[in-house]
Amino acid sequence: MAEVEKKTENLVYAKPKLITDNVMHYCPGCSHGTVHKLIAEVIEEMGLAEKTVGISPVGCSVFAYNYIDIDWIEAAHGRALAVATAVKRLYPQNMVFTYQGTMNMRNKKWEKDFSPVDPDGCDIDLVTTKAYLHHLFKAQELLARLATAPRGVLLRLRLVTDARHHIEQGDFVAWKNSIIDQLGRRI
Repeated sequence: MAEVEKKTENLVYAKPKLITDNVMHYCPGCSHGTVHKLIAEVIEEMGLAEKTVGISPVGCSVFAYNYIDIDWIEAAHGRALAVATAVKRLYPQNMVFTYQGTMNMRNKKWEKDFSPVDPDGCDIDLVTTKAYLHHLFKAQELLARLATAPRGVLLRLRLVTDARHHIEQGDFVAWKNSIIDQLGRRI
């Protein structure tokens, strides 16, 4: 087979420089790899690689330090936000973020919640209820993971894109406070 010449003008995708060469261990269909790429791109575009600290809790997200070449701190279960707050107070000039999920669908509070998964989402989000996802997770149905993986990727992509926009506009703190309130009501 002939060698294909790689030309800069034909480049469609380039791996972000902050992504390491380690082989990812995540399950097929998992969104962690996509989220790692998005996080790395934003940090690179902002020029903050040397001033970024990621806080990762337990679960699969704890391995982010293997794949994104920034400073990381591992936090105990449920303590990522507290650790991030401490780091930000100690190093206010740094960008500090937590890498964790937003919703535990096994939680009993979703059992009788027949509201849409995401009222601002696509058609499938409007007809899929939180109670239905709760049932899928409690029954350990494979469909639970398949149904939520694309939503997680889309939500994270939307959040990263919006965050980038608000950082550029200079109103990130106000946007962040409103989105935290909005996501808090969804959880």
